[in-house]
Amino acid sequence: MSLSADKILEECVGAIGPYLDQLVVAGGWVPYLYVKLYEGPATHEPLLTVDFDAAIARHEFVERAITLDKTILSAGFNYDFASLDIPPVVKYVKDLGNNQQAEIEFITEAGGAKRSVEVVGSVNAQALQHVDILLEEPWTFPLEDYGIAGPGYLKVPRPSHYVLHKILVAPRRKSIHKTAKDLYYAFYVLDAFPAWRERALDELSHCSYHTETKTAATYLATMFADITSLGTEHVVAQRPQTAYTTMTDDQFRRYCMHRMSELREALL
Repeated sequence: MSLSADKILEECVGAIGPYLDQLVVAGGWVPYLYVKLYEGPATHEPLLTVDFDAAIARHEFVERAITLDKTILSAGFNYDFASLDIPPVVKYVKDLGNNQQAEIEFITEAGGAKRSVEVVGSVNAQALQHVDILLEEPWTFPLEDYGIAGPGYLKVPRPSHYVLHKILVAPRRKSIHKTAKDLYYAFYVLDAFPAWRERALDELSHCSYHTETKTAATYLATMFADITSLGTEHVVAQRPQTAYTTMTDDQFRRYCMHRMSELREALL
């Protein structure tokens, strides 16, 4: 793992430190954190990402004397208004030098009003479908287990819930590139941590989100119908050059099909 990624992680976690008990890490940083938690080496390194997404419960979030917004700004981050919505999408950005920066963004479950952005406490959070899955029974580990100095705990989604969330949001993406990344993340989490796989698939087979699992299974059946299907091509396109180097593209396609078929069977 790169030192620069660890630096970005420490900056982001430090900035939201007083509120870690109410936030769950989401997005592309989750597989990176799984690697740190896994007892033994992951089979391959994950894709790295810049923006640090945190899921926040829209109705249960409680702010204290120093608000979450002020906490982040006091850590040296600045606003980046990333949309023309009212209220706008807000990212918090900090320049780390050497052409690196840390970015923090919040997501929350979409409400009945179907607004693209919800104000939760003092922060603007993108309102998205299926965020509630990430917030349900997350894993909680001490910061030291992630290689982060300081007291406190950091929450990550259960691998089963993370995979389900990625499969559900993939078809909703406006960007094909983001759809491809979602599918690769789901594949990677199932494949890179073999000691967790059986439990994750079992949890998915007994998941309480019955409607969502059926939707995800139907999507997988279309996207991974054969080795030339779009989903298979997406995962192949996202494979880092250092990953699965002993496989040709066709071998990797078949391997991907096998892993995603296991997922589909669990969802059914």
